[in-house]
Amino acid sequence: MGELADEVLGIYWMGKDNAVGRSDWEDEDLTWEQIKDMESNAKQQEKLALQASLFFDNCKSGSDNCRKELQDAKRYAESVAIITPELQQAFLEMPTTVEELEAAIQDTITQPNGILFLNHNILEEYENRQRKIEALTNKQEADVKELKSLLDEIDALKGSWLPTLKSLVARINETFSCNFQEMAVASKVSLDEDGTDFDQYGILIKVKFRQTGQLQVLSGHHQSGGERSVSTILYLVDKLPI
Repeated sequence: MGELADEVLGIYWMGKDNAVGRSDWEDEDLTWEQIKDMESNAKQQEKLALQASLFFDNCKSGSDNCRKELQDAKRYAESVAIITPELQQAFLEMPTTVEELEAAIQDTITQPNGILFLNHNILEEYENRQRKIEALTNKQEADVKELKSLLDEIDALKGSWLPTLKSLVARINETFSCNFQEMAVASKVSLDEDGTDFDQYGILIKVKFRQTGQLQVLSGHHQSGGERSVSTILYLVDKLPI
């Protein structure tokens, strides 16, 4: 950059030196055409000097911008990674040009190809398995995304009918429980949910025909035939208005 500045200034002063006055020309044995040529040449040199000066200013501005970007990049790199003496030494041992660095990377990639295997197909087999693993991993990720999308859709559909169903069951339970209380016994009707396995959804009826004990699921293991008949009839009657 300093040499360019010297060259620009040299061209500029050359133009100044060539721009001699008419009094100097008169001392020399020059024709008027030669004098006009010298004036034209001086103006041309001065124009070139101005262009070179503008070019120098542009180069200097570009150099300053690049220097600033380099300093910003250096500060950012130092903020995310602490340069330890070991890391600094490792950087010093690295190639100094982009071409040399790319060549070193390529050498590192191709090094495994130079290893002598007893089984010459083992590297190819390893690469094939890596491709299969990658393909299976991609498929698994796609399946997980699809599953999540389906579960979200199920939840949306479930949200459109489950609250209504729970409300209906609650109304049945209210009437059913009141009827059992009139007989000095207790009962409860609830919705038996099973996550997203909607085939397993059902109505769970619990009754208690004795003062002692707890509510038991209506089944042949806990109640007598008459108790089950009474419970079933009351449930069907209470469900009719709904």
